[in-house]
Amino acid sequence: MRFLLAALLMAAAPAFANTITVSTTNMAWSGLTGGSGPGGQPNQLDDIIVKTGRTLTVDVVGATVGKIQLGAGAPSAGQGTLSFNAGSSLTITSAGGHTGTLILGGGG
Repeated sequence: MRFLLAALLMAAAPAFANTITVSTTNMAWSGLTGGSGPGGQPNQLDDIIVKTGRTLTVDVVGATVGKIQLGAGAPSAGQGTLSFNAGSSLTITSAGGHTGTLILGGGG
């Protein structure tokens, strides 16, 4: 009986979003941890903040995140950068119901 109750409580537990901040060094998407997805990767529940002067490079196919904020701090403090390796893709799903897929690749 205790096992069944514990299983029901775990199944009913809500999913929580995480915020991942790229602040001290430039990062690749594949190196992100702290997200709600497999292996700590970000998923549609999570938010990412790329602090001023930092770059986050999307280096995977099928990356997903709830929201991305590029730059943080004072309004004139500068911007964060989101870059894409050839063949990578990213889906951004905001809490406001806006969805979209951004696919960028190397030009030639």
